[in-house]
Amino acid sequence: MNRHRSTIRTLTVGTAVSLLAAAGVLIPGTGAQAAVTCAGLTATIVGTAGNDTIQGTAARDVINALGGNDTVNGLGGDDVICGGTGDDTLIGGTGNDTLNGEDGNDTARALSSADGADRFSGGPGGDLGTYADRTTAIDISLNGTADDGASGEGDNFLTDVEDAQGGSGDDLVAGNISDNLLVGGVGNDRILGGGGEDELLGASGADELFGGLGADELFGGSGNDTLSADDGVSANDDSDGGVGTDKCTSDTGDTEVACES
Repeated sequence: MNRHRSTIRTLTVGTAVSLLAAAGVLIPGTGAQAAVTCAGLTATIVGTAGNDTIQGTAARDVINALGGNDTVNGLGGDDVICGGTGDDTLIGGTGNDTLNGEDGNDTARALSSADGADRFSGGPGGDLGTYADRTTAIDISLNGTADDGASGEGDNFLTDVEDAQGGSGDDLVAGNISDNLLVGGVGNDRILGGGGEDELLGASGADELFGGLGADELFGGSGNDTLSADDGVSANDDSDGGVGTDKCTSDTGDTEVACES
């Protein structure tokens, strides 16, 4: 299949304008027009139609980035952030934050340690929840249940998020009924596809990959991996063990590459 989302998006810095505002102050450029809102709340920080880098405050902010491919960091407080149109990267910071990707292919990026109970709604587009900066074990399941992140952290990735990425710990990464891209990263990870046509990437470590229903691609990467693509449907899944001594279980007609057992 080799679908279009074969590479995880990385955090980039916006190139157009850097915005820093105190809570309650609209950013210059919004003029005297009607108040901009985010999730029904009046925005305290507003972006532009361009590619913005927006930084919140230590207090609670309501941020609407508007158009462009924006990078938003809420910093402290229980922030509410709307990406607007464009492919946005949203970082809640510390606090219990609400992140709304809205239109575009959006990314919610967690901090390197537990940072509060955050909620991410991707909206339309192919959206990603990532714990790439984490070095300890996390769980991320795209099922709309507030049990993601480190034990007891209480993050919630809603079902309109399609893609998920772990960190360098021993992670659990699980999809949903959409076509998911699920990446384990460094560590001995368990990666579970759902009902869609999923792409599972183990990277390094001794990983366990379970495709689930649908026509799936499983890639173990380096390490001694276990790849399970036996969904009861013949000739629909591809398994590539990668480097290491790998075990693959498939149905008749499925493709197996670099599977030693």
